[in-house]
Amino acid sequence: MVIVLALPAIFAVAAIHRFLQLYAPTNLLVRQVRAQEPRCSVAAVLSGLATTLLVMMHLLGEAVANGGPGWLNLAVLMLALGGHQGCRAGVDRHGAGHRRGCALRDDPRVASAAGVFIGSAV
Repeated sequence: MVIVLALPAIFAVAAIHRFLQLYAPTNLLVRQVRAQEPRCSVAAVLSGLATTLLVMMHLLGEAVANGGPGWLNLAVLMLALGGHQGCRAGVDRHGAGHRRGCALRDDPRVASAAGVFIGSAV
């Protein structure tokens, strides 16, 4: 009987999760970045975006701690999630690019030669 009462809540949570995975701005950004080739410039932009989000999160958190409205806690959580996702995507992209010669990949003429050279150096 309890499971019958819990099923609507489970379905609602699953629907919200699916919606956020498909349409949340940070998830769209991360999905687009992962589809591209790793580049140092993309990693730098993502790290800058993550830093901005985390600074805004800190400022809003301080405002809430100093007597601001309680609903700002939701904004603090959303900024923390976005900052974490952006930072992780930037680190993942930089790591993938660095393993393939990130400094050389910005020049398309050198990228193929660098990939062959780095791939053959064992």
